[in-house]
Amino acid sequence: MYLCFANTESRRRAEDNAFFRAVFRAGAIVSNRCVADAQQTEKMAFEIVETLFRGICVGVAASITVGPVAVLCIQRTLSKSRRSGIVSGIGVACADTFMAMAALFFYSMLQTQIEQYNTLLRVIGGIFVVIVGVYIFAQNPAPSRRRDWSNTESSGLHLRPEPRPPDPPQPRG
Repeated sequence: MYLCFANTESRRRAEDNAFFRAVFRAGAIVSNRCVADAQQTEKMAFEIVETLFRGICVGVAASITVGPVAVLCIQRTLSKSRRSGIVSGIGVACADTFMAMAALFFYSMLQTQIEQYNTLLRVIGGIFVVIVGVYIFAQNPAPSRRRDWSNTESSGLHLRPEPRPPDPPQPRG
């Protein structure tokens, strides 16, 4: 029989109890090892709660950003009704959850191949990023800026007066 006490005080109280005195006389192994086990378990529980809290904070921070889907929900709420906005938000949340589950499922299926070809995938990804960077760097932004400045009506700037419509023809008489 193995007895484990959380601290020495609980062990002293057990030694005063008649039942435990009989157990001790029968040759039970008594240990204070549970103190270390309890502290380790408490530490693990704290780490789990801390990790969960950090994950919730990151999730809230990521969901605060206003993207096109959030703008859609806001637009539906303002143009139709609050109920329509809530239903749109719930639909978006369900779609995001489904996509996350699908990504996790396929990642778990391909995890061994990804780990096996890790170096190759990193090299290919790095080459792709460099190619995209060189392509963006090589583009000349000046023509697009000139085009935007020459067409001020599309940007909402009206720097020159609009032309007057022609006068209607005068009758000869």
